[in-house]
This record gives sequence, C-alpha cells and structure tokens, in this order.
Amino acid sequence: MNNKAKNIFTAIGIIICYLLLDIIGILPLIILNVNTEKLSTLFKMIYIIAYEGAFLFMIYSIYKKDINKNFTELKGNFHEVITKYIPYWFLMIILMYITNIILYIVTGGIAQNEENVRTLIDNYPIFTIILSVLIAPATEELIFRKCIRKMFTNDKAFMIVSGLFFGLMHILFHISAPIQTLYIISYAIPGFIFAYIYTKSNNIFSSIGIHTFHNFILVMIQILL
Repeated sequence: MNNKAKNIFTAIGIIICYLLLDIIGILPLIILNVNTEKLSTLFKMIYIIAYEGAFLFMIYSIYKKDINKNFTELKGNFHEVITKYIPYWFLMIILMYITNIILYIVTGGIAQNEENVRTLIDNYPIFTIILSVLIAPATEELIFRKCIRKMFTNDKAFMIVSGLFFGLMHILFHISAPIQTLYIISYAIPGFIFAYIYTKSNNIFSSIGIHTFHNFILVMIQILL
C-alpha cells in the first residue's frame, strides 16, 4: 500500500470512529453492566469529557509528527497568524448572522443543534466550556480539516467537502423537522472559512485557534445573556 492510500484509509478510519464515538464511548459501561440511568449527571459529564479527550489524544498520536511540526511553526509567528486570519472570522460571523436571520424566517425557529447547545450552557456552563471551547475545536479541526485534507489534495474539492461535511454533522442528529435541514447552510459557512484558513496557512493550529476563539465568544455571550 502506497503512502497516499495509507493516508486515505487512516483518515476514513478516524472519521468512522468519530461518527460512532458515542456508541464506542458507552461500550465500556455496557460491558461492565453499568446501569447508566442511575449514574449521576456529574459522572456522565466527566465520563463524556474523558472519552472525548481520549479520542482527541488518539488522533494526536496518529498525526503526532505533523501536529508537532505545525505547533513549532506556529510559535514563531503566532501574532502574525492571528492578525491575518481574524478578519475571516468577522466575515464568517456576518455571513452566519445574515443566513440565520433568513433561515429563522423560513423555518420559523433556530437550529435544533443551537437550541441544544443553549440548554447545555444554561444548565452545565463549566461542562460546556470544557467540551465546546477546549476539546471540540481541536477534535473537529483534526477531523474535518486534517483528515479530509488527507483525502482531497485539490484545494477547491477539499474546501467544499470539508465545509459541507462540517455543516452536515452539526445538523444530522439534531433535526426536529425536515425543514431544519436548511441549517446545513449556516453551519457550512464556518466549515468553509476554517477550511480556507487551513488551506492558506497549511497549519492546523490556525484553524483550531480561530475555531476555539469562535466557540469561546459564542459560549461567553450565551452565559452572559
């Protein structure tokens, strides 16, 4: 098997694990015959953070060489990277805001995923900060950018697939009505922007950094409100 084929199969394997992560995560409890209904909310939150963190570490272990190289490159020009790509975040916010207004009018409500996130923030703010600000951006960028980049070397194809897949995964399991599928447009916008940033910088920490900043701002706004 040549190196390109190996990269593709590895990326596909990681993506499959990501899609099945909730099932894989609960398997140890099933094997140990643990009644999950009797578990405390605190234990469930800690457990979710634990297996999400373990999955992130697994991806890091697979791409350790590339990730460490990117981190070393970033340390030397962190300020330049941030100032260069922050404007794209503002563009992303504007596009998402306009799109969400239109979709709200068309669908008659906000995206179900957004509703779920707001509920989590209201009820479990610390858990949401750890998961949404510290773990999710790194995991999602390694999945939707790093893995998909291994499969598509053409820039345009990569950005299209990466953006649409990112949007799809943010609505796929959170559709309360068929019309809610339109929200794939709203979620694909940051997917396209993050993919563009990764393409231009060739450094996964550029998109991770902007993604982390984005999630942090949204979570903080919801907490303050």
